[in-house]
Amino acid sequence: MRHFLVVKSTQLGSTCFYTHSYFYTITLNLFIMKKNLLYAFLIATYVMQAQVSLVKNISINGDSNPQHFVEYNNALYFQASNNASGNNFELWRTNGTTAGTILVKELRASGSSSPRGFKVFNNLLYFIADGSAISSSLYSTDGTDPGTVIFQTTVYNAEPYFNVLNNELYYSRFYAAGQRALFKYDGTTETQLSPSGASRYSISYESNNRIIFQSNTVAGDYEIWSSDGTSSGTTELADISYGDSGGSDAKDFFEANGNVYFTAYGDAGIGRELYITDGTSPGTVLLKNINPTIAFTNAANSNPNNFTVFNNMLYFTANDAINGDELWMTDGTTAGTQMVLDLYPGATGSIPSDLYVYNNALYFAASHPTLGREVFKCSALNSITNLKNVANGSNSSDPSDFTEYNGKLYFVADNLTNGRELWNTTGFSSTTNLVADINSSGTGSSNPSNLTVFGSNLFFSADDGVTGTGIELYKYRDPTLSVTLSDIDDNLLIFPNPISDDFSIQTNNIIKSIAIYNIQGKLVKSFSNQLDRYNISDLNTGLYFAKIKSNKGELVKKLIKE
Repeated sequence: MRHFLVVKSTQLGSTCFYTHSYFYTITLNLFIMKKNLLYAFLIATYVMQAQVSLVKNISINGDSNPQHFVEYNNALYFQASNNASGNNFELWRTNGTTAGTILVKELRASGSSSPRGFKVFNNLLYFIADGSAISSSLYSTDGTDPGTVIFQTTVYNAEPYFNVLNNELYYSRFYAAGQRALFKYDGTTETQLSPSGASRYSISYESNNRIIFQSNTVAGDYEIWSSDGTSSGTTELADISYGDSGGSDAKDFFEANGNVYFTAYGDAGIGRELYITDGTSPGTVLLKNINPTIAFTNAANSNPNNFTVFNNMLYFTANDAINGDELWMTDGTTAGTQMVLDLYPGATGSIPSDLYVYNNALYFAASHPTLGREVFKCSALNSITNLKNVANGSNSSDPSDFTEYNGKLYFVADNLTNGRELWNTTGFSSTTNLVADINSSGTGSSNPSNLTVFGSNLFFSADDGVTGTGIELYKYRDPTLSVTLSDIDDNLLIFPNPISDDFSIQTNNIIKSIAIYNIQGKLVKSFSNQLDRYNISDLNTGLYFAKIKSNKGELVKKLIKE
């Protein structure tokens, strides 16, 4: 016998007939829809609350100061201090979880090894660290304690400036007191390339299959060199400061459009200016003497800096002594090297910094006579606009640390109300907003720094102002990103599940409270402390959601009551 359910529709003036089975299907579907909506709501609520979270309090007794982030082998490596012995900055890594944030190896028992200069090569991570107070060594690591080893010992504290060309690692090191040279390493054998002598080496770039760097063969005569990876092919490109025993001191190398730009001191009458090289001696020339001023027989310097490629042009900052330090651009020719705009009229200059390309515009921090130091963006020559007056009036928000993450531009700024905190923008004043007031003590600042994208999160160091935390490792997750089960679970296990009468929780964290909701979103039971077992025998059979708060944050878990 088939039973029918009669439903009267007052709106349509009609009568509908349903079988029990069909009505049960509708009811079940509505139940599932409501369950999914509630679960999505609870998850969204959890994610919104946990956008910014402390990854790990590495130094319980002070600041861990995480810095020098680099991604390697599905983890983020960095330098940090746990203050366990002295001020010991050592090598750490994280996968984004508390349990997965660990010390890789203590390289110096007392004091800091200060690992830095990270470079991934041949499936290993290479870096320099101070093995003692007077010497540094070159290390490689596979991410494990036994796999973190010295591959070359150096003398004195020096930067290696690693580079890779044709599957070989290039760097400089001291091989005797006061003696430094360019070396290459294929993973097994080391070869010295530049001649012996009081050699110096600065950050290099690969251009036209060559390494461009600074070196010398006469003490103090520092010039620009290049290497093809052979001793005979490692030569001086140009004697820019001819006859000057100090040399040109070529540095600040930056590759753009097949050329390497750098700064150097020229001959008499030319201070530190912008040069260009294509890797050949004839192609190594002064691009433009931006500041031709001669003062007290000494040439003035334009000090080109902050090199960034935008719209196939090289943008940089320089001081021509008339307009102050302003934004410049070049197409690689003398005629095409010009100031973009005199943003701060007069010799004071706007002093642009933190140049960053995002969404077809060049963003940077700069000073303005009426707006203060704020975020500006440039779209073309003579086109610079203020993004937003974050600090209002002529005050300065002093923006910095521009980094793109999940389609938005993030930066650090002070609106004079919340302190120096994390902000983001999509390129318009109306979409430029404070992300989180991490240090919520009024105008107190968390001072986020070292913004680095890893996986689906933005990592940085910050201080939430809470006693006992200090400057530690944080992460931010954009709430618009999809949430996976692993993001929510955080290694917490409920068993048994389904549940007859009671359940237990397996976790390394401290449970502070549990709130249980039915599928209508109504709170039906709660626990205010951590227990061995949580009894829910008084609840009806069905699906529930447990909102669990621990010392590491909050998460939502499904419970099935039998």
